Amino acid sequence: MINRSWRKLLATAVLVIVCLAALVSCALGGATSSEKEFVVFMPTTSDPYIAGVARGIREEAHRQGYVATIIENNFDQSQQDQQVRQYLIGSRHPAAVLWWPNNAKASINSLRQLARVAPVIQFNTPVDPSTAEYVTAYAGQSHFDVAFAAGQSALQGRRDALAEGATLHGRGGNLLEFTYPISYDGNIIRSDGFDQATASEPFNILRKEPAGFSPQEGYLAAAQVIPRFKAQGIDFVYTHSSLLAIGVIKALRENGLTPGKDVQVIAANIVGDLTDLRSGAMYSAVIQAPYIEGQIVVRSAVKYLDTMEVAPGAIHMPATPEDPGIGSGPPAEESYMPNPAVTFKTVDSIRVWGLDIDGLTN
Repeated sequence: MINRSWRKLLATAVLVIVCLAALVSCALGGATSSEKEFVVFMPTTSDPYIAGVARGIREEAHRQGYVATIIENNFDQSQQDQQVRQYLIGSRHPAAVLWWPNNAKASINSLRQLARVAPVIQFNTPVDPSTAEYVTAYAGQSHFDVAFAAGQSALQGRRDALAEGATLHGRGGNLLEFTYPISYDGNIIRSDGFDQATASEPFNILRKEPAGFSPQEGYLAAAQVIPRFKAQGIDFVYTHSSLLAIGVIKALRENGLTPGKDVQVIAANIVGDLTDLRSGAMYSAVIQAPYIEGQIVVRSAVKYLDTMEVAPGAIHMPATPEDPGIGSGPPAEESYMPNPAVTFKTVDSIRVWGLDIDGLTN
């Protein structure tokens, strides 16, 4: 009897221990940790520029010994917020979060939750002051730098036009601006940067027209606006990207205006098709290499994980012909990619970080 009772007690104890072990195993298994994974939240790679950024992230992560898991949204902050919630349900713990919000201020709840599980390196969209405490560092493009470089190119373009005998219709030349959507954070900054670059010698801005991101959206906006201002004379067009410029150039031609002759078209960042820039229909554009943006956000994450420190202040990386590499030490609080401007005369001779114009725009 004693032996039989003892066996029952022993069997019960073993069963309890096994069950407890299973529970602990389940609990630990639910919190997945990956010391070599970056999770990336960003807009859709159906956009050519964003596809280039994603390629830069994946390839640089691989070179640095990490894997990048990319979660895309359709330029929709509410969709991105839902993706964050779904990701966090799995109790994932990546090495770092690479974060491109559609609206920095509106993304604060998602950002706060992500910052609890891993350091957050924000890119492309500027950090909003209200969310700064949750962002470890920023790395990527500067809408302001791109727009400022475009403004400087516009001033040079006007000097070139006047030297060739052009007659301007308004003081400083009449200018139409086609912008990113109002809902997109970069919209205002790309206007402000251009305006500040040209403040000492301003253009006569006829209208700032919200368009979108694609050539088709640029065309649709321009097809409505150009006929309304054609009689006043249109000397210059500034677009927030070369993709918008492609559509605007088509609309200019349909309205009897010759880009590069009657109207100078200045674009902010250039991506994808170079036909209009090479032909001179587009006077200039600014290099904002998507591949390099992907590289530097990964490098900032790696440098932080290696040092667990951030150097205060901002650095603007030089447009050197060869890639400067990751370097040593902590990342800067803000790291900005190089943004040299190119014209139709210099487009095929430029080289930045080991990339020619095709590599810089795809």
